[in-house]
Amino acid sequence: MNPRVLIAAVWGTLIGVLTFAAGPLAMPSDHIVIAAIQSVLTYIMLPGLIVAAAVGSLGPAAVINALIHFGICFFVLRVLPPFKRRTL
Repeated sequence: MNPRVLIAAVWGTLIGVLTFAAGPLAMPSDHIVIAAIQSVLTYIMLPGLIVAAAVGSLGPAAVINALIHFGICFFVLRVLPPFKRRTL
């Protein structure tokens, strides 16, 4: 299996699974670093949460988030190596 596909699939799955934890992630922590991480994760999951609000279920939201982030990660990993080679 292509490592690019594997990394993108793991990232997409991770964000898809984290969609089910959207409620606890939206409540900021008292610790500033953890609150920043929670805010970033909430913003990353925003497209799927909009779908969840429209559909009324987190299941489709998790699938949408997983597909969106799989595509973004796959694209970034495809574009990144040429820049890496030029800088060395």
